[in-house]
Amino acid sequence: GATRIASILKRERKKGDRILHLDSGDCFQGAPIFNVNTGEAEFRFLSESRLDAAVVGNHEFDAGALNFVQKARNFANFPLLAANYYWDDPKTTGTNGASMVTSPYTIRTVKGLRVGVIGMANISSLNSIVEGGNSLQVTPLEQNEAARGYVELLRPVTDLIVVVSHLGLHEDQDLIQGYEAYYEYGRAKPYINRSHDAWKVLEWFGPEGNDKSVVRVHIAGVSGMDVILGGHLHVVLNPPQLVTDPAGRKVVLSHSGAFAKYVGRLELVVKMPNQRGEAEGAEVVSQDYHAFPVDGLWCNEAMRKYRFDDNIFWDPGEFINAPGVREAIAECGRQEDAQATDLLIPYLLGMDVKLQLTSIFSYAPLDVQRRNNSNGGDSPLGNIAADSMRKRNRVEAEMALTNSLGIRDNLYAGVVTQEAMFNVFPFENTINIMYLSGVEMQEMFDFVTERSAERGCVSQAQISGARFTMDCAQVQVNDLQTPCNPALNGADCPNQD
Repeated sequence: GATRIASILKRERKKGDRILHLDSGDCFQGAPIFNVNTGEAEFRFLSESRLDAAVVGNHEFDAGALNFVQKARNFANFPLLAANYYWDDPKTTGTNGASMVTSPYTIRTVKGLRVGVIGMANISSLNSIVEGGNSLQVTPLEQNEAARGYVELLRPVTDLIVVVSHLGLHEDQDLIQGYEAYYEYGRAKPYINRSHDAWKVLEWFGPEGNDKSVVRVHIAGVSGMDVILGGHLHVVLNPPQLVTDPAGRKVVLSHSGAFAKYVGRLELVVKMPNQRGEAEGAEVVSQDYHAFPVDGLWCNEAMRKYRFDDNIFWDPGEFINAPGVREAIAECGRQEDAQATDLLIPYLLGMDVKLQLTSIFSYAPLDVQRRNNSNGGDSPLGNIAADSMRKRNRVEAEMALTNSLGIRDNLYAGVVTQEAMFNVFPFENTINIMYLSGVEMQEMFDFVTERSAERGCVSQAQISGARFTMDCAQVQVNDLQTPCNPALNGADCPNQD
């Protein structure tokens, strides 16, 4: 979709007076071009597209932190942002140097309008970074306090504050409204006792006032942000959400999908202050959002409306034969950006030689879906993947389990090529064989259920050779339970079974 995206960007630039082009992360990964070139093509394309800034996503590290640093240094001419990452000292021996190619924020002046852009990088998918001495050489910072610090820094010298985020939708909402968390009192005390945006203690676990006691706190939302452009969860918010911050101002929260399927255009009407001083800073008074599909009809809005006309039901394969459709697709093909094509052709040719992407080895009579949209459990492609892993020669296990999100695309009806398989499995994962006890199996299924409960009870694993039922409601009940003191004979226990 790169050549189509480039054309859409150039078309939209011509329509606007003040333009910012921002990317919400995961520039790398997802297609064979990354497997061969490890990010060089993606960064070169985004640089040619005059990207103003991008936030660091979790997939930027799929080929290692050092690869990310090398590609950023050599091919990215735009800022890579991560305000909530504290990198190891770049002067120490063996450092990957990531702090030298990233920054917490950037300021862009767009025809007199000063826009501060803060990047909030991913934490939830990079579980290992909470441990000291991790391979990324980074320490994650609490998201709201990291954002609050940079908003307070930038607010006096900018008109608008835009956060470009790869935290995820729920975390973006938490950034604005606040959220609950658990901390040792000694660590949280400076934030609990401060005069502004103080954390509120909701519950004590242990003697009150003891620094080692755990407290459940509400971490205050961040005031002063105008717009959050988010990513990571692959959702499209159309229209964007308007979320109220602690100061009572509306923050525009927009997500524009994933996999280069859409280009999101967010138009803002901005009111400037009448005088300098107390009223310093602009205000977003209205907004309009449009998600442009990056498909074969990207240049023909009228033909797309015809495709999705409420009064016409198209049987599979029927629309392509309707009058004018093939001609419209051909015309959009001719309008794809020539400059982006010239940039990518050497990568495409090299990729085809090394991976033989056009080789055919199978046929699918029907689409095989990667997701189950009825009950959130097993999916057809998930079953095929897990069965194949379990029955593979020299594996031949009693059961297999694989991450649902590691299956990245459907298998579509027709011939199945090497490229199609790369699109389904882009991550170059390997099969691990292990022996598990019954208790460990139970713990594994509990873990799958806990992770699935965070995502609407849509299963985060596909299995073969076993069967279990997820009880996501029980996960929520477990989160509400607290430990009891045996010496009190149950007087402090929750009043339930």
